[in-house]
Order: sequence, then structure tokens, then C-alpha cells
Amino acid sequence: LACGSGSFAAAGDTAVSVRQHDVAILPAGRTGANHVPATVARQVYLGSYRDCLVTLPGGQQVRAAIPPASKFEPGAAVTAY
Repeated sequence: LACGSGSFAAAGDTAVSVRQHDVAILPAGRTGANHVPATVARQVYLGSYRDCLVTLPGGQQVRAAIPPASKFEPGAAVTAY
């Protein structure tokens, strides 16, 4: 995870907080800084956005608020950004 500011320890565990409205879900295969392969666990249409939960390779889950026109079926391979 590339961060834009601050200083961090070279090793060890840490907690990271990311606003769900700042996470994008893209088609699978996209690469670049902070692009992570993921699998859609679920997504729910909530009118002004879709609540999308994805699972990362290490098993962690990340929630994203994505545009209502974006639709990814559960089990779909995607890229979280």
C-alpha cells in the first residue's frame, strides 16, 4: 500500500483505514500502484450507489461504495484500487 504522507515503521503489523467512497472496483487485470486483485463477495444496490464487498488475496475484506451503474456478480474477479 503506497501512502502519500507520513512516516511508517519498516516492519510489523499496522491498521489501515480507507474510506469506502475512496475505493474503486475495476475489471480484473488492471495493474499499478495500489491496484490489488480481489474477488467480489457480495454487492447490494442502494439507490445512489452499490455497496460492494471484495475479498483480497490474504483473506481481508474491503468495502467499496461504487457507482450504481457498476455491477459485478459475486465470485467475479476484479481489481480493487
